Amino acid sequence: MRKTIGMNEAWKFIRQDVEQAEREGFNDEQWQHVTIPHTWNAIDGANGYEYYQGACWYRKPFKVEPSSEGNKVFIEFQGSNSITDVYVNGQHLGQHKGGYSTFRFDVTGVVKYGTTNVLAVKVDNTVVDDVYPQKADFTFYG
Repeated sequence: MRKTIGMNEAWKFIRQDVEQAEREGFNDEQWQHVTIPHTWNAIDGANGYEYYQGACWYRKPFKVEPSSEGNKVFIEFQGSNSITDVYVNGQHLGQHKGGYSTFRFDVTGVVKYGTTNVLAVKVDNTVVDDVYPQKADFTFYG
């Protein structure tokens, strides 16, 4: 039987690229508290095409119950614009390119059961040639 756990609450966020933010013990105490879905261009994106483009970070502690051990465990995103790198406990799980599609990663091999894990997500909305869509009549929000 499949068990789904929502993780939209209690994220930490910073609107800049921070070195080593993927590390498990990284100090994110001064970061903004946000709920997902979230955009960092809610205000500046409404002013035309002069909005922040670049990398930002999200972090969240989470637990996986010991009863889940022996099962496959995945993390699923219902969209993230536009280049997303996902880390659990400092381990890079992979990268997704594209802003409007669901994607998931298998965390079975890196998650710790019954204790706190750290999910770190780097999202970059910079326009690049090999990631679609590239042009539209709306802001490519982060």
